[in-house]
This record gives sequence, C-alpha cells and structure tokens, in this order.
Amino acid sequence: VFSRMEASPPRCAPCFSGTVAASVCGAGGPVAGLKRYGHCSVLLTPDIILTTGGFGDHGGRHCRLTELHILVKHLGGWRSGEVRLAELEMAWDGRLFHTVNVLRSGWAVVLGGRKSPESPALPPLRLKGLTGADPLSPGNPVIELAPLPPVEGLSVPRWRHTATAVTQGGQAYLFVYGGCSSGQAVLTDWRFLHLEGLHCQQVPVEGPVPAGRHSHSAC
Repeated sequence: VFSRMEASPPRCAPCFSGTVAASVCGAGGPVAGLKRYGHCSVLLTPDIILTTGGFGDHGGRHCRLTELHILVKHLGGWRSGEVRLAELEMAWDGRLFHTVNVLRSGWAVVLGGRKSPESPALPPLRLKGLTGADPLSPGNPVIELAPLPPVEGLSVPRWRHTATAVTQGGQAYLFVYGGCSSGQAVLTDWRFLHLEGLHCQQVPVEGPVPAGRHSHSAC
C-alpha cells in the first residue's frame, strides 16, 4: 500500500511504505450472478460494489451477460442487490474485458471491451449511481447508463487493457495502456485520456519503453 506522498514521488522509483491487514468477509449465503469472467467490478460507494459485463451462466446457458450486478454491505456481510436503469431503453451491451473507472465527480467511464474477437465494443459509456432516486429501496441503486461521444485519439479498439486515473499538472487523466485488438494483436501503445475534454493528449514520459502486454494490472 502506497501513501499519498510516496505513491508517485518525482523522478523516483515507487517504494512500499507499509501494509494493511485484511480479512475474508463472507457473503452470508450463496450469491447469484457472480459466476462470470471477463467482467469488471468497481466500488461505486463505500457500501456498494458494482459488477458489469463478462461471460457466464444465464438461465442455464453460457453467454455474454447484460445484467448489472451489485453487492451491498449489510450487517457485517454482503448481499446481492437489484439494479434498475434510469432509462428503460438503455441496457448493458454485453461487452467483456473492458475497464470501468469511478472518478472523483461520482460518475464512471467505461472504455473498450469486446463482444467477440472480431466485434470490439467501440463507444465509451458513462455510468453513474443516482443517489436517492429510489427511496423505497435505498440499498438498490438506480444506475444511469449513457453513451459518450467517440474519444479523439483513441481510434484503435482494445480490450484486456488497463485504464488508471492519474493527475498531471492539475488535470485529471486516464492512462490507457496495452491490451489486445482485432486479430488478437498485442498493443504496445499508451494514451493519456483527458477526462474533461474527452480527448487524448500528449504527455512526456521518461524511461525505457515497456513491452506490449495485455491482461495485466495497473493502479
């Protein structure tokens, strides 16, 4: 675990500053809807984990999953909750191997992913939990899901990549790196996605160029 001051020291290699204790927390019973892979889970609020996409079981058959799933912290454990979309005509498009980043503004951006090796999911999505939208079920959030315009400078479809929130010069970016593209080609490029203008921007990077990779992690 890196402290805020030591996570990105100027011109220095990162170093560990300590560890934190962790323990297993049971779900209090079987949890439906989480037998999947290629999905993405994010902490939507301190008490709600949202899972999107992936490939898994639905009604006894294996397929790309279009249902959003949440875990809600409840009485020292976790329980499954229902997700309702604010716009009934909107639905998760079944993409997998995508990324979801929750930003400080409270909304999340969904990048990349694919429906099949020859059918990438191109349009980015905007996702946000609407607080107080369902007063009868406060533990079951209402999710706003909307398409975003194409990202300027991010024309190559990709999946199995990483997208990491970073700050440079007081501006918020997503550092998008690596992944796969059509034909399962491993990508070696990276992009700094400026979140306010939704365009990629050139940011000087020092050091050796890393090898292309996919299915990696970055934080």
